[in-house]
Amino acid sequence: MKRIIVLACALAYITSRFAGATMGEELGAFLGAFLVSALSNLAARYFRRSAMVTQVPGLLILVPGSIGFRSMTSLLGPEVEAGIATAFRLGLIGISLAAGILAGNVVTSAMRRSARTQRS
Repeated sequence: MKRIIVLACALAYITSRFAGATMGEELGAFLGAFLVSALSNLAARYFRRSAMVTQVPGLLILVPGSIGFRSMTSLLGPEVEAGIATAFRLGLIGISLAAGILAGNVVTSAMRRSARTQRS
């Protein structure tokens, strides 16, 4: 199970880094959260454990804490407009993470339903 946790963290980092560099930070966060959520649900089904065991460490890699810190520093300093723009970007990344988790859950539950109907 430890290998799956490390794999989820590595997958989150690599996906968000490369997708973020080519398509934007928001889409990189979405794809990272999507893959972590889908992998966690598949691993949970295979190992009969909670999906949160692998999902939480993978998502901790994706949470943009430094962006929030930069936003607050700019808001409290002379660069208020830059702080607001950074806070807005932080909000978009947070929404992207939530959307990625939901999409990963939907895809894996749809796979489960289609597997059940094929067996019947």
